[in-house]
Formats: sequence, structure tokens, C-alpha cells
Amino acid sequence: MAILARSLWRNEIVLAVTNRQTSISAPNEKIYVLPTRVLVELPSYKIVAFGHDARPVEHAGLKHAKVIYPASAYEIFDQEATEVFLRAVMQMVLGKSFLLRPKVYLSQPGNVTPFMQELWQNVLYRAGAREVNTIHPLLATAVGAGLPVSQPHGYAVGWWEDDSLVFGLLAFGHVQFEKSWSSPVEQERDSQSFFFAQAWNEFLTEIPNEFRTTVASEGVLLLIDNDDPLLAPTMTKAAKTPVIIVPRSTEILGMKELVQI
Repeated sequence: MAILARSLWRNEIVLAVTNRQTSISAPNEKIYVLPTRVLVELPSYKIVAFGHDARPVEHAGLKHAKVIYPASAYEIFDQEATEVFLRAVMQMVLGKSFLLRPKVYLSQPGNVTPFMQELWQNVLYRAGAREVNTIHPLLATAVGAGLPVSQPHGYAVGWWEDDSLVFGLLAFGHVQFEKSWSSPVEQERDSQSFFFAQAWNEFLTEIPNEFRTTVASEGVLLLIDNDDPLLAPTMTKAAKTPVIIVPRSTEILGMKELVQI
């Protein structure tokens, strides 16, 4: 899939936030992945470290610091921290062009509450965005994987994090139907596959009849932060349908493609 080069003067970035990490792409076409675990100095909320390095024991010289998880795809946990975090990562990837105030494309699931949608918009504006547009992660994932979503064919795409699983039916360039489930606490592969199969069968019974046979036979494209090579075959066997797992970068690539439209 060809991605057109972005012009620096347009100063646009795409941003995907999950419970585990924040993926961000700048006009230079590079994709940066930053864990959402952040160590900040109090009371300034100055960011000291990201991810695994965000451990107070390694920064014992700081008098007042704490580890925070600013936001997930569904919720902003700490409004001030999220604003600081987003401003920092945008400055990091944009450099001096951040002063021109970037246009931000945010990946946001359809079941995010209206209140949280507005809060995300406000926080991004305060962090330095001049304009904020949202893109559905299921649509972005499908486009990033090269599916012809503008066709009436109908494709199933899934999006799975630690605490939630979402399936969507895509056709005519939009998410036609979407359903979510709360994931079980168990992290074993067999437990995940059993839960996945139950959710998949429930999803198939609720989508329109004209798509059911095709979707069931062709399977599902699943975005998941899991590098277990046996997970897809185990899910395929449990659900009796092909399961293709794609990395988080697929969503970012799809968002960048959609920005071209």
C-alpha cells in the first residue's frame, strides 16, 4: 500500500491511544510508539520517563514523583497529565513545526461516551492542536490492511485490548454494525480463544443476514497487542473461522491513508 509523502507545511499527525501504548505518526512518515505509563515530577507534571523506564526507584533523586497512566482509548484518567503527555509527544515528533499547531487525527472507538469524546477534543486543543478529527479504529485497521472497504462486500474487523473486545462489520466505506464485550481476567491462550469464539458467534447472529455467510467463511482481521505466534491458530480453531492478527502499526497506516481522502 503506497503512502503519499506528507508536506511539512500541512503539519498533520495521526494519534492512536490504547491501554498499553500511544502510537503517533508525524509528517516525516515515521511511526513512534510510546507506552502510556509515564513518570512525572510533581507538582509541575514534567515528564521524566516513559514506559519501562518510568520507575521511581531509578529516579530516586526526585523528591516528588509518581507513575501515571494518563489515558486509554476509552477514558482520560488524569486530565492535566494527559495534556502534558500529549504536548510532550507532539513536540518530540514535530520539532519546531509544533509551533504551527498541528492538525490531529485521533483513533477513537465508536462506543466512547459523548462526554469523553468532548474531553479528548478539549485536552488535545489545550495540548497544542489547531484542529482535531476522529477516525474509527476498525475502519483505519481495515484500510491499513488493504481491504477494499468502500465496496458492498462486507468485512469483519476486530480490535482487542486487555479489557475489551470489539467486532465491526465494514461495508460501503463505513462501520455498519459494531458490538463490544468485556474481556475475562484470565490471560491464558485457551481462555482468550474460548472467549473470542463465544463473542464471534454472537456477533455473527446479530449482523444483517446478507453479510453473514460471507463474513463467517472469510473470518476476521484482528488488531491486538500480542506477539504470541500460536494465538491466531488457536483462535481460528476455536471460532471455526480464519483469524488474521495485525500489529498496531496497521491502524496508524490506515489512518494516514484515510487522511489522503
